[in-house]
Amino acid sequence: MTAQRGTVRTWNVDDGEGVVDVDAVDGGVWVHFSAIEGRPFGYLVVGEPVTVEWQDIPHPPCVAEATRAVVDGPHTPLVAEPEDGVLNSVLTIRWDADRSE
Repeated sequence: MTAQRGTVRTWNVDDGEGVVDVDAVDGGVWVHFSAIEGRPFGYLVVGEPVTVEWQDIPHPPCVAEATRAVVDGPHTPLVAEPEDGVLNSVLTIRWDADRSE
């Protein structure tokens, strides 16, 4: 397993997957939301830096698959850009930790 800092190239909100570019892997590393750490719910934002650990397991078109992706910066709210003519919404849930029932 190898680890390196990279940059998020793509992220598909609906599928919960994307690609992170790292210098050591031509074509990028495929990332599934379940491999993401540092967020309440696993997602990445295009252009943000992450540290990625991967294995050389092909996930076409990528030649590697992330086993761990750590978001280094602060929590960035997910705002998906809708395609032309597509409606989009975002739901934010905040848990009330002080509430006892």
